[in-house]
Amino acid sequence: MKRMISLIAGLAICTLTQAQEEQRPESFIYATYFNCDTSKQERADEIFQQLDQPVWEGAVADGTVTGFGYLIHHTGGKWRKVQYYRASTIEALLAAQDKVGDAIDAKNKKLNTEFGAICNSHDDYIWRAVSGKNSEQPRGKAAFSVYYECDINREAEADALIKVVHGPILDKLVADGKLISW
Repeated sequence: MKRMISLIAGLAICTLTQAQEEQRPESFIYATYFNCDTSKQERADEIFQQLDQPVWEGAVADGTVTGFGYLIHHTGGKWRKVQYYRASTIEALLAAQDKVGDAIDAKNKKLNTEFGAICNSHDDYIWRAVSGKNSEQPRGKAAFSVYYECDINREAEADALIKVVHGPILDKLVADGKLISW
C-alpha cells in the first residue's frame, strides 16, 4: 500500500511538472563565481559599475540577454562576487559571452584587466531555470542562495518537489509582496 501511494504521488508530481514546464519558456543562466583579493574587492565593484554594467544594460536593451546581475558576497564560501546573465538558450548564453566580452574589452581593456587582477580566479556554471517567480524583474537588495548536493539519478524528483511543495509557498510570498522573486 505504501509503495502504491508513493507511486501515485510520484505520477501526480510528474504530471504537474510536465504541465508547468510546457507553459514556462526555457531560461538558462550563466554564472561566474569570482574569487577576489579581499583588500581590493571594492575596486572590483567600482569597475563593474563603471565598465561592465552599461554594456550588460545595452545587451538587455537589444535583446542579447533577458537579464543580468552582479552579486556581492556576504556570508559563506570562498567566492566574493558573482556575475550572471540569462537567455532563452545555451547558444544565446555563449554568444552573449563573446559579444559582451568583446564590447567590454573594446570599451576599456585596461579596466577589464584590472578587474581580472583583483578577481583572478573563477568558476563558471550554466544553470537551467526550472522554477521561480518574477525572474525577469529586478532583484531585491539582498539575495539568499542555497545549494543542494543531489543524487544525480534523482535530480528530476528533487526538481519536482521544489515545484510542487516549495514553489506554491514561495509563489504566495511573492504575491503577498514579502519576496520580490525566487
